[in-house]
Amino acid sequence: MERSLYEYIAADPRLSFLPPECEEVFEGCFDMRLHEMAPGARFDTSGCVAYLLEGSGEIGAWDTDSGAFLGISADGRPQRQTFTSHTSCRLLLWNDDVITRVCYRSCWFHVRFLNLARYDAAHRVYRIGE
Repeated sequence: MERSLYEYIAADPRLSFLPPECEEVFEGCFDMRLHEMAPGARFDTSGCVAYLLEGSGEIGAWDTDSGAFLGISADGRPQRQTFTSHTSCRLLLWNDDVITRVCYRSCWFHVRFLNLARYDAAHRVYRIGE
């Protein structure tokens, strides 16, 4: 039986704070969807922010495992990146022009989600600069 998007989210240690209603909000407001990749496949984040649920790969010279955000900069803006999978991967995708903006009636978990994505991007920039 196919898992729901929320089952993937709830099972992920970094996203487990998201409540069950996030699936409806993310699918409806942010066009959330699941994307699967075979080993060696490439994915361009143009138009979306992605989260690596399962698998490993690289962005440029940076190797990454599950739990990484792709397509977002440290200041929270969309950033075009190319991800190459090393293994079979599952990505969660969101429309970048919506997910990176917080509306005045935003859900509490959207702000926390964006802060997590920004932290991840800033940490990646710091590690690359070492």
